[in-house]
Amino acid sequence: MDKGNFYLDGQRFLPMQVNSDIEGNILGIAGGRLFQYLPGSDEVHLSDVDLDGWFLPGPQGKLYALFQDGRLYRWEPEEDALALVARYAPFPLDPSSKDPRYRFRGLTFALANTGELVLARSGIDEAQKTALSIYAPDGSPPVNLGNPVAGSFYLTALTSGTGSTVYGLSTQTVYGLGRTPVHLYSLTRADRKKN
Repeated sequence: MDKGNFYLDGQRFLPMQVNSDIEGNILGIAGGRLFQYLPGSDEVHLSDVDLDGWFLPGPQGKLYALFQDGRLYRWEPEEDALALVARYAPFPLDPSSKDPRYRFRGLTFALANTGELVLARSGIDEAQKTALSIYAPDGSPPVNLGNPVAGSFYLTALTSGTGSTVYGLSTQTVYGLGRTPVHLYSLTRADRKKN
Protein backbone atom coordinates (compact mmCIF):
# COMPACT_ATOMS: atom_id res chain seq x y z
CA MET A 1 0.00 0.00 0.00
CA ASP A 2 1.33 3.43 -0.89
CA LYS A 3 -1.39 5.92 -0.10
CA GLY A 4 0.87 8.78 1.00
CA ASN A 5 -1.95 11.10 2.00
CA PHE A 6 -5.74 11.48 2.04
CA TYR A 7 -8.06 14.26 0.96
CA LEU A 8 -11.13 15.25 2.95
CA ASP A 9 -13.22 18.38 2.34
CA GLY A 10 -10.49 19.72 0.05
CA GLN A 11 -7.77 19.31 2.70
CA ARG A 12 -4.81 16.94 2.64
CA PHE A 13 -4.25 14.68 5.65
CA LEU A 14 -1.12 12.63 6.35
CA PRO A 15 -1.43 9.27 8.13
CA MET A 16 0.07 9.46 11.62
CA GLN A 17 -0.82 6.10 13.22
CA VAL A 18 -1.80 2.73 11.86
CA ASN A 19 -2.64 -0.58 13.52
CA SER A 20 -4.33 -3.86 12.60
CA ASP A 21 -6.33 -6.52 14.36
CA ILE A 22 -5.77 -10.26 14.19
CA GLU A 23 -8.03 -10.55 11.11
CA GLY A 24 -6.08 -7.96 9.11
CA ASN A 25 -8.53 -5.06 9.49
CA ILE A 26 -6.45 -1.88 9.37
CA LEU A 27 -7.28 1.37 11.13
CA GLY A 28 -5.30 4.57 11.22
CA ILE A 29 -5.37 8.25 12.08
CA ALA A 30 -4.94 10.96 9.45
CA GLY A 31 -5.38 14.60 10.44
CA GLY A 32 -7.11 13.55 13.65
CA ARG A 33 -9.68 11.45 11.73
CA LEU A 34 -10.04 7.68 11.79
CA PHE A 35 -9.53 5.88 8.51
CA GLN A 36 -9.99 2.25 7.55
CA TYR A 37 -7.93 0.55 4.84
CA LEU A 38 -9.50 -2.37 2.99
CA PRO A 39 -6.63 -4.46 1.57
CA GLY A 40 -8.92 -6.62 -0.58
CA SER A 41 -10.19 -3.67 -2.62
CA ASP A 42 -7.23 -1.33 -1.97
CA GLU A 43 -9.66 1.32 -0.68
CA VAL A 44 -9.43 3.82 2.13
CA HIS A 45 -12.54 4.93 4.00
CA LEU A 46 -12.17 8.17 5.96
CA SER A 47 -14.45 8.42 8.99
CA ASP A 48 -16.16 11.45 10.46
CA VAL A 49 -14.91 10.32 13.90
CA ASP A 50 -12.18 12.56 15.34
CA LEU A 51 -9.66 10.65 17.45
CA ASP A 52 -7.49 12.65 19.83
CA GLY A 53 -5.73 9.63 21.25
CA TRP A 54 -4.19 6.27 20.45
CA PHE A 55 -4.81 2.82 19.00
CA LEU A 56 -4.17 -0.15 21.23
CA PRO A 57 -4.09 -3.84 20.37
CA GLY A 58 -6.09 -5.72 22.96
CA PRO A 59 -7.39 -9.11 24.09
CA GLN A 60 -8.30 -11.71 21.45
CA GLY A 61 -6.52 -9.67 18.77
CA LYS A 62 -9.10 -6.87 18.87
CA LEU A 63 -8.22 -3.26 18.12
CA TYR A 64 -9.16 -0.42 20.50
CA ALA A 65 -9.28 3.38 20.25
CA LEU A 66 -8.33 5.25 23.42
CA PHE A 67 -9.39 8.90 23.70
CA GLN A 68 -7.55 11.48 25.80
CA ASP A 69 -10.48 11.82 28.21
CA GLY A 70 -10.25 8.10 29.13
CA ARG A 71 -12.94 6.61 26.88
CA LEU A 72 -11.98 3.26 25.36
CA TYR A 73 -13.76 1.93 22.27
CA ARG A 74 -13.46 -1.46 20.62
CA TRP A 75 -13.30 -1.35 16.82
CA GLU A 76 -16.09 -3.41 15.26
CA PRO A 77 -15.05 -3.76 11.60
CA GLU A 78 -18.21 -5.65 10.59
CA GLU A 79 -20.33 -2.63 11.57
CA ASP A 80 -17.65 -0.05 10.71
CA ALA A 81 -18.18 1.36 14.19
CA LEU A 82 -16.60 1.97 17.58
CA ALA A 83 -18.29 0.39 20.64
CA LEU A 84 -17.69 1.95 24.08
CA VAL A 85 -16.25 -0.66 26.46
CA ALA A 86 -14.65 1.32 29.31
CA ARG A 87 -14.22 4.76 30.80
CA TYR A 88 -10.88 5.27 32.56
CA ALA A 89 -9.92 8.26 34.69
CA PRO A 90 -8.43 11.11 32.57
CA PHE A 91 -4.72 10.93 31.84
CA PRO A 92 -2.15 13.41 33.20
CA LEU A 93 -1.14 16.26 30.93
CA ASP A 94 2.43 17.47 30.56
CA PRO A 95 2.11 20.86 32.31
CA SER A 96 5.37 22.15 30.80
CA SER A 97 4.10 21.83 27.22
CA LYS A 98 2.48 24.91 25.70
CA ASP A 99 2.00 23.12 22.37
CA PRO A 100 -1.11 20.86 22.52
CA ARG A 101 0.57 18.29 20.26
CA TYR A 102 3.03 17.52 23.07
CA ARG A 103 0.70 17.53 26.08
CA PHE A 104 0.81 13.76 26.18
CA ARG A 105 4.47 13.27 25.33
CA GLY A 106 6.21 10.54 27.24
CA LEU A 107 3.04 8.42 27.68
CA THR A 108 2.86 4.80 26.54
CA PHE A 109 -0.17 2.53 27.05
CA ALA A 110 -0.96 -1.19 27.08
CA LEU A 111 -4.36 -2.78 27.51
CA ALA A 112 -4.06 -5.80 29.79
CA ASN A 113 -6.19 -8.92 29.38
CA THR A 114 -7.86 -7.97 32.67
CA GLY A 115 -9.34 -4.81 31.10
CA GLU A 116 -6.98 -2.63 33.09
CA LEU A 117 -4.97 0.00 31.28
CA VAL A 118 -1.27 0.29 32.12
CA LEU A 119 0.24 3.73 31.57
CA ALA A 120 4.01 4.24 31.50
CA ARG A 121 5.01 7.86 31.99
CA SER A 122 8.55 8.88 31.07
CA GLY A 123 10.05 11.58 33.26
CA ILE A 124 12.27 12.63 30.32
CA ASP A 125 14.33 15.08 32.40
CA GLU A 126 13.33 13.99 35.91
CA ALA A 127 13.57 10.32 36.96
CA GLN A 128 11.24 10.93 39.93
CA LYS A 129 8.40 11.62 37.45
CA THR A 130 8.93 8.29 35.68
CA ALA A 131 6.21 5.88 36.81
CA LEU A 132 3.81 3.08 35.94
CA SER A 133 0.13 3.55 36.72
CA ILE A 134 -2.80 1.12 36.55
CA TYR A 135 -6.20 2.42 35.42
CA ALA A 136 -9.35 0.41 36.15
CA PRO A 137 -12.12 0.32 33.50
CA ASP A 138 -14.65 1.74 36.00
CA GLY A 139 -13.05 5.22 36.02
CA SER A 140 -11.68 5.00 39.56
CA PRO A 141 -8.44 6.89 40.34
CA PRO A 142 -5.29 5.18 39.04
CA VAL A 143 -2.85 3.25 41.21
CA ASN A 144 0.66 4.72 40.92
CA LEU A 145 3.30 1.98 41.13
CA GLY A 146 6.29 4.30 40.83
CA ASN A 147 9.38 3.74 38.69
CA PRO A 148 9.89 0.03 37.91
CA VAL A 149 13.63 0.51 37.22
CA ALA A 150 15.36 2.91 39.60
CA GLY A 151 17.01 5.84 37.84
CA SER A 152 15.25 5.30 34.50
CA PHE A 153 13.97 8.36 32.66
CA TYR A 154 12.17 6.59 29.80
CA LEU A 155 9.55 3.82 29.88
CA THR A 156 8.60 2.62 26.42
CA ALA A 157 7.35 -0.28 24.32
CA LEU A 158 4.62 -1.60 26.63
CA THR A 159 2.92 -4.77 25.45
CA SER A 160 0.49 -7.28 26.94
CA GLY A 161 1.73 -10.80 27.51
CA THR A 162 -0.21 -13.88 28.51
CA GLY A 163 -2.62 -13.73 31.43
CA SER A 164 -2.40 -10.43 33.27
CA THR A 165 1.28 -9.74 32.57
CA VAL A 166 2.44 -6.57 30.82
CA TYR A 167 6.03 -6.09 29.63
CA GLY A 168 7.93 -2.87 29.02
CA LEU A 169 11.35 -1.42 28.34
CA SER A 170 13.18 1.27 30.27
CA THR A 171 16.36 3.25 29.72
CA GLN A 172 18.21 6.10 31.36
CA THR A 173 18.84 8.05 28.17
CA VAL A 174 17.38 8.23 24.67
CA TYR A 175 17.71 5.07 22.56
CA GLY A 176 20.47 5.01 19.97
CA LEU A 177 23.02 6.99 21.96
CA GLY A 178 26.14 4.88 22.34
CA ARG A 179 25.81 1.83 24.55
CA THR A 180 22.66 2.88 26.38
CA PRO A 181 21.50 -0.01 28.57
CA VAL A 182 17.88 -1.06 28.06
CA HIS A 183 16.03 -2.97 30.79
CA LEU A 184 13.09 -5.33 30.31
CA TYR A 185 10.58 -5.30 33.16
CA SER A 186 7.23 -6.99 33.76
CA LEU A 187 4.10 -6.28 35.73
CA THR A 188 1.65 -9.00 36.75
CA ARG A 189 -1.67 -8.36 38.46
CA ALA A 190 -3.49 -11.20 40.22
CA ASP A 191 -7.19 -11.88 40.88
CA ARG A 192 -8.57 -9.54 38.21
CA LYS A 193 -11.68 -10.34 36.19
CA LYS A 194 -11.11 -10.55 32.41
CA ASN A 195 -13.18 -8.48 29.94
